[in-house]
Amino acid sequence: MNVHATLKYYSCQLRATNKINMGVPFYGRFWQNVGDAVDPADDMWRTAFPSDGGIKFEVKINYLIEQNLGGVMIWAVDFDDDNLSLLKAATEDGLCLPSKFSPDFKYKCSPISDQRWWTYDDDKQDMAGMCGRSAPLYNGYYPVCDPDDPGHACCGRYGYCGSGPEFCECPECIDYKNITW
Repeated sequence: MNVHATLKYYSCQLRATNKINMGVPFYGRFWQNVGDAVDPADDMWRTAFPSDGGIKFEVKINYLIEQNLGGVMIWAVDFDDDNLSLLKAATEDGLCLPSKFSPDFKYKCSPISDQRWWTYDDDKQDMAGMCGRSAPLYNGYYPVCDPDDPGHACCGRYGYCGSGPEFCECPECIDYKNITW
């Protein structure tokens, strides 16, 4: 599970993205038994706890804007470096202005409220990835492929979930991520 999948899951449950804030850490990790800084006059060596940096933070903020999420939660502001590089990345370019956000719901949610596909978490792991009429029923239904899984959203001609032309573009194939429900 990654951040995108988690935010999509909660957004689809709420049917709203403006109520969800994405948490972004300002902390990093440190290592013991490391020698002294190479150049103590250089600001780069003054960072005791390295983090993703301002550039990756901007990517996270852009994702937040693209998905119309409610906002960002930063933990913790005092963990930023002496130049406040992460805090500056969070507040520059008018990112805090409400005009950047729109009410559009960007996530594509499955209309199926219950799971109807075999996974490796099920008791019968040998059935994971099976789909269609040739697969054993899943809770009384013909199993489909997980529409939220980009690597396994299509049911191929041989009854297995996958991606790519052999699973998504053949005449017998079903592309669950692009079905208009």
